Amino acid sequence: MIVGHSFGGRIAIRLAHEWPERVRGLVLIASAGLKREIPFRRKLRITTIRGLARLSESILPGPTGPKIKQWLYGRIASRDYLQAGELRPIFVKVVNEDLGPLLPAIQKPALLIWGEHDQQTPPWMGRRMQALLPDARLVLLPGFDHNSILIRGRHQVNHLIRKFFNEDLEKPV
Repeated sequence: MIVGHSFGGRIAIRLAHEWPERVRGLVLIASAGLKREIPFRRKLRITTIRGLARLSESILPGPTGPKIKQWLYGRIASRDYLQAGELRPIFVKVVNEDLGPLLPAIQKPALLIWGEHDQQTPPWMGRRMQALLPDARLVLLPGFDHNSILIRGRHQVNHLIRKFFNEDLEKPV
């Protein structure tokens, strides 16, 4: 049984797809793995800020250009992106990978647990994963977001996982 939260969900999906004989079931908690559609206004904002950042770095002398570039990127980039350092190209590739096409091939029971207020991996991702996975059940927990589901909601999550494991262990392999 594999349990993964957020990026760990990406890993769980990959493991279940690549080594199905080693996986009995999945629990995906606010899992990443589906590509987001970016609204036009946000794309325009990102493109404009990127352009200004590159321009500032190329035309402003000394450390001023890179400082302005870093400040501008701070306006649009996630904390993870900013902290990725040399691994940034790999980070970008991984987080932009759409694992949706892998899900229909995963013929294992799956429990999907989402917080209804999750902004990082919104509930629509859970509903989409449920539709793509052949044997999946989605539970939306009211009042929780991406991280609070594992903090304040840990008892509910624990109960759901234990129930799922017990149901699965009763099934023949």
